[in-house]
Amino acid sequence: MASENRAVPLAKAVPPYTKTSTFLQQALAESVPFDNVNSTAWQQSPLSLCKRVKKTKPAVRACGTSIAFHNAGYRSISVTRQHSFTK
Repeated sequence: MASENRAVPLAKAVPPYTKTSTFLQQALAESVPFDNVNSTAWQQSPLSLCKRVKKTKPAVRACGTSIAFHNAGYRSISVTRQHSFTK
């Protein structure tokens, strides 16, 4: 149940959800089945997760969500739902 609480703000990010890639990887790992986390397709490091997220930016933007990367002493990822999005 606690894993659901950590991952829910990512899906409903309207003010920006800003966390480090390490925190994001841990939250995602807690919200998926154990078999998926141990598969070869799962990102084993926060850096590889960050690279994968960067590749998905255009597709995510087309769905009305903005992803931004920041480096202010530590690297963080912000996920924001665009209010003006209409499909």
